[in-house]
Amino acid sequence: MEFERPESRWKRVAIIVGIAFGFLAVSFVAIPVALLAGELLAGIVVGIVRVITEPRTGQHPA
Repeated sequence: MEFERPESRWKRVAIIVGIAFGFLAVSFVAIPVALLAGELLAGIVVGIVRVITEPRTGQHPA
């Protein structure tokens, strides 16, 4: 029966902890940033569509 070396066990624990912190970073940073970027893009598209589809009055601004 083989015994694990302590270093390999600590490396495994460090990898698991790193994966957990990486998941938290993605959850709390990348997802909100992506949502904000999508909201900004949607606002730009809505503004462009509103300008294109608004009726023209025939008056030009001074």
